Amino acid sequence: SSLKHRDAYLAILRMCDVMDDTVLVNKMLLGELHQNPDDKKNEDDEEDKPSPILDLVLSDTGSKMFLLLLVPKEEMSSSDDDKATPRWHKLLDPYEVSALHQKPTVTENGEEVPTSKKESETRRRELLVYLKELLVDVCTKSTEELMRSKSGSKVLIEVCENFASEELFQAIVDACADESEDE
Repeated sequence: SSLKHRDAYLAILRMCDVMDDTVLVNKMLLGELHQNPDDKKNEDDEEDKPSPILDLVLSDTGSKMFLLLLVPKEEMSSSDDDKATPRWHKLLDPYEVSALHQKPTVTENGEEVPTSKKESETRRRELLVYLKELLVDVCTKSTEELMRSKSGSKVLIEVCENFASEELFQAIVDACADESEDE
């Protein structure tokens, strides 16, 4: 997937960030994620084919698409600093923030007019609808692996905040219980 490429992932993040046609974004960019081989695995293939969702959630660059969609842009971080910053800024490096922070505009009659008719929060929520089931599923089935990964744990936390469910929390408790039994 292009989301794992060291530079190409930024183009995908930007498309998710500015394209108004969320149905098209889902078909073009997110469609391959819906063809999750977890549902079609044979017992012989179980170890050979990792979940494409899990692979992306665990990758440093791939996880950023999920984080971009899971964290509202307007939500401010609660820090002790005098300067309040949007929470999503803390999940990305400064270069990524600068690439994604700019809102595209055109000049009409001397005025800057946004090229997007849809609010970014509306776009974010619409795209998240397409990924909700996949994210909850990967977080429930691969909880322990996500908890051990820096990128994966960030996604797990945001999925818990956005799509809290008893099943998801039970998976986290079970993963913690398994870990304490191993010690």
